[in-house]
This record gives sequence, C-alpha cells and structure tokens, in this order.
Amino acid sequence: MKTKALLLCGVISGPLFVAFLVEGSTRASYDPLRHPASSLALGPSGWMQSASFVVAGLLTLVFGLRRALRGEKGSTWGPLLVRAWAIGLIGAGLFTTR
Repeated sequence: MKTKALLLCGVISGPLFVAFLVEGSTRASYDPLRHPASSLALGPSGWMQSASFVVAGLLTLVFGLRRALRGEKGSTWGPLLVRAWAIGLIGAGLFTTR
C-alpha cells in the first residue's frame, strides 16, 4: 500500500477511538469522567464499543508511521510504541469487561 493510504488509516483511527463519547452520551448512567470507555462494552449494544476498539486498533496497526518517519529521529521507537497501543486496543475489544 502507498504511504499516504497507510497514514490515512492512522488519521481515521483517532476519531473512531473517540467515538465512545458519542455512544456514552446515549447511555443514561455513563459518565466519561467516572467510567472507562471499556465499560461501554457491557449491555446489549456493547458490541459496538468492542467493534470500535478492534477496528481502531487494526487501523492503527497498519498506520504507516515507520514509512513516513524513515531516516528521521524516532523512526524506530515511535512506531513500535504506536503498535503496542494498537495491540492494546485490539485486546480491549476482544476481551471485554464482565
């Protein structure tokens, strides 16, 4: 894939991750200052939050940061840390709160 398309995946993943604020506003008992975003995975519409985490994680995982930073300072550790974040998001989507 081209670098621009991979970077676009990263741009899309950010707002998709923050979509929990929209979903949280539809639940009467959810307070984003008191409850973690993963608690939205509970209940009948919890699959939407789980899917949001997995898709945002996958988009972040293919994010072309290493290509874009090739030869620059931070071109090794930056992308590795972003990938660790992506794997964490995927894990949060697959292993929901009970």
